[in-house]
Amino acid sequence: MSQIVYRRMDAVDEGNIADEVMVNPDFELYQSGSTVIANTTGAIRRGIPYGWQLKGALSGNSYGICKDASIREDDGNLCWIKSSPMPQDCELYQIIPAGKLAPGVYEVGCLLWNQSGKRGSCRLFANDHVQYYSHKGDYDQILKEGEFSTYATYKAGYETHTIMHPMRVVLAVHEGEDLRVGIRTGCESNAGVQDDDTGWFKVDKFTLRRLGDIDTADPDSLTRALIVNPDFEYSAEGELAGGRNVTGNVPYGWQMSCSGTYSMAASGIYGKGEGMHGLNYCAFTPSGYSPMPQDFMLYQTIPAGKLKAGATYRVSCLMWSEEGKEGRGRLFANSQVQYFGSPYSYTDNLTQGEHSTFACYTGARLDAKSMQEVSVTVTVQEGEDLTLGIKSGSLKGDGTAAVGTDRTGKFRVDNFRIEQVSADDPETAMPGQAARASHADVYDLMGRKLPASRIPARGVYIMSGRKYVR
Repeated sequence: MSQIVYRRMDAVDEGNIADEVMVNPDFELYQSGSTVIANTTGAIRRGIPYGWQLKGALSGNSYGICKDASIREDDGNLCWIKSSPMPQDCELYQIIPAGKLAPGVYEVGCLLWNQSGKRGSCRLFANDHVQYYSHKGDYDQILKEGEFSTYATYKAGYETHTIMHPMRVVLAVHEGEDLRVGIRTGCESNAGVQDDDTGWFKVDKFTLRRLGDIDTADPDSLTRALIVNPDFEYSAEGELAGGRNVTGNVPYGWQMSCSGTYSMAASGIYGKGEGMHGLNYCAFTPSGYSPMPQDFMLYQTIPAGKLKAGATYRVSCLMWSEEGKEGRGRLFANSQVQYFGSPYSYTDNLTQGEHSTFACYTGARLDAKSMQEVSVTVTVQEGEDLTLGIKSGSLKGDGTAAVGTDRTGKFRVDNFRIEQVSADDPETAMPGQAARASHADVYDLMGRKLPASRIPARGVYIMSGRKYVR
């Protein structure tokens, strides 16, 4: 669970219970004496926001709530916490008592902004689960023992031009357990402890959703039964790679297909990868600095006899594509695919006949190739096999083909998983199924709700917090 990174569109507020169990989750209120007032004018209200607590001593009075003119497309209040220096161990938090929460799996979210060059150790937290704003490589010297960390991979911004980004952590809350949520930060960075305002932040719109019950069953039992070597830990049957690089051959249990020839000299399984699971991951990089074949496929086929007819399955993996060289790299399960980046990175290279979604990750830097989770859902019919894996190719998003030494389409992958889910669940069903089964609200890219008569036959739209393309 600690490796999941959720990227929901915040225009969709379905299932958010923050207003029911938190106090002032969107920082619209302030307290004057014993009176709680809505800050409708957006005036600067200094002090720790109403309903929240602060751990750590701040210098000066540059903290509170206000409407921020530098925030684009947001006419509400936000919270900012700034001090020079920032405390080394600082928390803006509130505690949701166990009595307000049913045991289960929860998603905690917010909008967050960090300043370029001054990220510090800033992160969203919910109990011991955290998400840092940028790449793992920006924090790897200051990670905290006992925290389960994920990385949103955003680029930090400038103080006069603020774009706030959604942050998400997912965790289990057990019977009798309180939930402490907020922002943890400090003046410490990979370069050491700073004496300026490193670690200051702007935050808004905390959300809380219950995703379901805590699964006490072995979550990997179906994966082990259906997929051979799903996390690339084996170099051969019964032989663990143990973190060694094993190149030159298609990984054990997997098959590869493409037109023409493909040299495996720089492809296979590797150790020591950013965001990897276990001791090994898989990488496919054309040797000799040549383009990736246009119809490349790394795959396994699960025969129909091992699957339940009419059942819906979620297939997921960890994946990385280099920013600007995404090509056609995508997770697939039959005709359902998910691309690593946003729809704008694939305007002219999508494949006809596929149902495409987009994970909307920012490609990691060359020195921080951080794999992130991508997933699709697929329903298999009577007698239908399930073929899953990675498809790729060197066709660029603008429709031009990579040439020469351009290795567009290369990728890293790890930790394939499969689980059976309900076809009636709008969070897991395929786009067409979800719309028919649950009548889920549909939004355009501006966050405007669309009536059923205006759901686009073609184009990009948002449903249940996810982006789809028809």
